[in-house]
Amino acid sequence: MDTYQNLRHKIHKGVSEDLLVNKSVISLFDYDADENIVPASERELIEALCNDFKEVLEIEDLSSLIHEIFKIENQISFLNDKGKNVPDLSIFYQNLSPVLLRSLWEVLNDGEVKSEDLLSAWKEAIRIAIEEEFYIWQEKIIS
Repeated sequence: MDTYQNLRHKIHKGVSEDLLVNKSVISLFDYDADENIVPASERELIEALCNDFKEVLEIEDLSSLIHEIFKIENQISFLNDKGKNVPDLSIFYQNLSPVLLRSLWEVLNDGEVKSEDLLSAWKEAIRIAIEEEFYIWQEKIIS
């Protein structure tokens, strides 16, 4: 488990909490079907996405964590259908795959496999992928 634990520490480098707090838009879910709230820019959409990821990282229950990712994905699809051009999660899923595989491999090589160890490792892998995505989008805000 050491390998992907180190990745988690690497991802935290340079993350600025202040940058991700947008007082006017809390979430992608603030943009509704009636278009009462319209994003001012791509940056605002990215800030909302980062805020949503930040909220997901607070979730402890694995099932709820995964469910929230699916909700964000559905909201992105909804907003894109409305012509909002929100970034998709393809890079997130691309980065999640090797981290999940590594966590599974490390649990299997640690000896006796317990389901709670595997679920814990997968939750940590998902968190790492979220943090990496969070970092990628934060960098776009800075640029």
